[in-house]
Amino acid sequence: MESTEYEKKYEVTAEQGGGLRQLLGSPSSAKRQVDRYFDTRDALLFRRGIFCRIRGTRFQIKFNLQDVLSGASSGHTECTEVDLPLVFGEAEHAQLEKTLHALSIEFASGMTSPFQLFDHASWVESVVVDKHREVYGFGDYCISLDDVVGLGLYLEVEAASAAPKANDQAAQLFRFIDEAGLTYVDTGYNALYWRKHDWGTYMQSPYVMKRDK
Repeated sequence: MESTEYEKKYEVTAEQGGGLRQLLGSPSSAKRQVDRYFDTRDALLFRRGIFCRIRGTRFQIKFNLQDVLSGASSGHTECTEVDLPLVFGEAEHAQLEKTLHALSIEFASGMTSPFQLFDHASWVESVVVDKHREVYGFGDYCISLDDVVGLGLYLEVEAASAAPKANDQAAQLFRFIDEAGLTYVDTGYNALYWRKHDWGTYMQSPYVMKRDK
């Protein structure tokens, strides 16, 4: 399945986190979520702005094709996500072929799992993002509060369209973001990992934060 996501991310201090939880109320779900990213040994996919990961029983490819083609970020607010099971049928195989072709990644016929793709492309596990995620539903918005191992606490505000319907809960949240002075983060967790552990590789990504340029 292919879909488009619209999201913004904010860094949250411990004090801000307490205020956020009071505002958000009880989460609709709370669980540990581990994302295993696969890439070439020299992080070529990351440096092109392509993110391939295993999350639970799903294989996901995330990218913004405009950014991939231009080599620059358009803001890190919109991306395409291709979400597939770990065993490909005909429909999943066709979707994967279409996606890899658009991204100029070699495709081999007959692949029935992402692990065959990893072997064929010589991709290795490059980054693991381990987090505890609390999810809150705000109408057309999905709100996540992520405590990410080694990185800290982050708020993600996600919508299924570029112009989600306004509601009172969302308005209160956006006021809190402004008044509490949450720091906007114009990149993803994968890039934040590289930022912390390998500055040189991080700086080759389209998704270098404005504050670091």
